[in-house]
Amino acid sequence: MSQDKIADDEQSEKSIHPLKLDWRGALEDMKDQYTSVELQHKISEWRTETQYKD
Repeated sequence: MSQDKIADDEQSEKSIHPLKLDWRGALEDMKDQYTSVELQHKISEWRTETQYKD
């Protein structure tokens, strides 16, 4: 392994932040309306709408 690759790996390890999970449970009220796959598709639609709205 080259020294550059080792330096890159060490730098990326230092810059990793713990994941925020404050969104957990935010869609719980929709669990009776959608399967997990349907909900994934719905979220994808929402993201697309938001991206193209601006």
